[in-house]
Amino acid sequence: MKPDDERNRAILRVLMLVLGLNWAVSLAKVLLGYYTGAISVAADGVHSFFDGISNVIGIVGMWVAAKPPDPEHPYGHRKYEVLATAGIGLLLLVAILRLALALWARLEHPFAPQVEALSFVVMLGTLGMNLGVTLYESRRGRELDSMVLLADASHTRSDVFVSSTVIAGLVGVWAGFELADPLVAILVLVVIGRVAYALLRPTFQTLTDRAQADIPRITQLALGVPGVRAVHQVRTRGDASYIFLDMHIILPDSLSVVEGHRISHAVKGRIMAALPQVKDVVIHIEPESENPLEEVLAGKPAG
Repeated sequence: MKPDDERNRAILRVLMLVLGLNWAVSLAKVLLGYYTGAISVAADGVHSFFDGISNVIGIVGMWVAAKPPDPEHPYGHRKYEVLATAGIGLLLLVAILRLALALWARLEHPFAPQVEALSFVVMLGTLGMNLGVTLYESRRGRELDSMVLLADASHTRSDVFVSSTVIAGLVGVWAGFELADPLVAILVLVVIGRVAYALLRPTFQTLTDRAQADIPRITQLALGVPGVRAVHQVRTRGDASYIFLDMHIILPDSLSVVEGHRISHAVKGRIMAALPQVKDVVIHIEPESENPLEEVLAGKPAG
């Protein structure tokens, strides 16, 4: 089995495990919220439910992303994983809207939710489960260098904070401060919004082909290969862990085609060895006589 296949299978196993745990947590919170009338608990349950939906999106995205390159997708299907990550962020925005509507309804028709020992038992239990899921998924995300796992872990990490805040709100209601429930709901909305922004920003940067590598470092690596006189038009795209690179190198006129080919391969090998996240390098060779060094260094377009 290829390394990429093993990675994708491992990511899918993590997502399926987390899916089951998230929906168990969601069911417990939603039932408790409806039983007690606590809008903050019900909203937290809806948030956990969307955690599960995000796992489904991640599973589908990884299944598609695992497909090998084909004539219609010569660069592979890696961006489907990025799309899955963007889907998680968009679902967070949906959760914000649902929470805002529920909060508005509570403010129009205020009442004190029922708080009892069961409320704290369920919330503390789900808090512990969320914390365990976050730590596990973050560790596996780093090990597998998976954007979708790290994004989903960030999503679940927000549940840890939200659940902690909801518990504090329940303590406030139990102590007689009825507004604690809607105030906590407002805080939950803000937290989810920040997480959504943190997830969507890097995915949009990837989908819009934002530069993903250290261009000066790449230039330095290429210039370290004997025979390379200058480097320019270095461009990168992809996501931070899977980068495609193309560049122009200037070689002396006296070199043969064979020698130029050998040097270009040496440049490619040196870059990919130093930067494992670079998965492919396309190099265009130019003769020095057509692109004098002073013009290249001055930033003039290639001839």
